[in-house]
Amino acid sequence: MTESPSMRSSRDALVLFLLITALLSFAWGCVEQDEEDVDLDPTGDTQDDQTICGRDWESELQPFFDNYCVRCHSEYQMGTARNGAPEGYNWDSQDEVLAAGELIIEQLRDDGAMPPSAPYPGKQEKDRIISWLDCALSSGGN
Repeated sequence: MTESPSMRSSRDALVLFLLITALLSFAWGCVEQDEEDVDLDPTGDTQDDQTICGRDWESELQPFFDNYCVRCHSEYQMGTARNGAPEGYNWDSQDEVLAAGELIIEQLRDDGAMPPSAPYPGKQEKDRIISWLDCALSSGGN
């Protein structure tokens, strides 16, 4: 039994369709989807939760706390590794730092109070953090 030209044409179209579908499915599966690249904010607001008073937490402020504070004031430090830092005084995130803002300002203004050991922040670094905290606290964190 031989195929008619119309049957062969239909079969070829089906095979082509299945091949294209398989290739597209494979290609789509290989595309890495990054949730941060998806704009879920319909308002078009470009300021993210990490930017307060014109300063970006991750790139401009967190390095200060990483270098001078979280070696004691971190939820990941326990017992004697906290070097006397009270439990609950953790400054791993912007929210935690803002919640303790007044205390942090007080400690930064008291030369020699914190950190208790080297390395120590310079005056310019401390002034930058104090200025940011003053702004953030007076503006309600906006």
